[in-house]
Amino acid sequence: MITRIATVPGTPLLIPEVASGAAGELDDLRQAAIERVIWAAGDSGGIVVLAQDPSVTTTTRRDLPERVSLAPLGLGAEVVAASDGRSTARVSDGDDATSVSVLVAAYLSAAAGVVITELWSIPTDPTRAGDSFNIAAGEGVVVVADGSSTRTPKAPGSLVEGAVDFDDRLAASVRSVDVGFFTDVRRVDDAQRFGAHGLGAWAAAARLTGELPGEWAGQVDLTCDPYGVFYLVAGWSAA
Repeated sequence: MITRIATVPGTPLLIPEVASGAAGELDDLRQAAIERVIWAAGDSGGIVVLAQDPSVTTTTRRDLPERVSLAPLGLGAEVVAASDGRSTARVSDGDDATSVSVLVAAYLSAAAGVVITELWSIPTDPTRAGDSFNIAAGEGVVVVADGSSTRTPKAPGSLVEGAVDFDDRLAASVRSVDVGFFTDVRRVDDAQRFGAHGLGAWAAAARLTGELPGEWAGQVDLTCDPYGVFYLVAGWSAA
């Protein structure tokens, strides 16, 4: 039974070779994310990934090769990230699941020493995130998601008034596992206005907690916005 759901950022800057000279700036964020992936996997050694993906319009099950190339990020390297056949994951070298958040998930899983047993690409629109997932029992879940990208004039989406307040509400909702916040139709407007690409993935995870037994509690380990994007590392656990 699933009792652990982790949240980690979707920025490729978590990968030291991508961050280059700024790698040290993100050491705490990177380490916190890796530790949460390890925590989510628990004794199973495997995780199910729900990854934000602005390129999809519906929740999509993805195949992932056992060795994942980081070439789309400009790196001549591969990481061993996907299931070795122990579970229900489908493995295919021909899959096109190479969104940035998927590559970040592959890197984090390899750094954590766990494997991705199942992968879902989740649209930004929370209303299109799907209602249920057929996840193998005993596997932990990792949500790859970011908050707003409009917190400062130099942010990817430039400055949008209200982004910081939105992220404060987002962090509070993660901490309290506020299912109503993530599934509220108003999050569609927030996703568009503030460039919050992770809201669909969080909505999917929130709906998942509603389908599972137990009382869920949240903990936020770390938040930061070094580049005008709101990054968050957290965990949800079921008593």
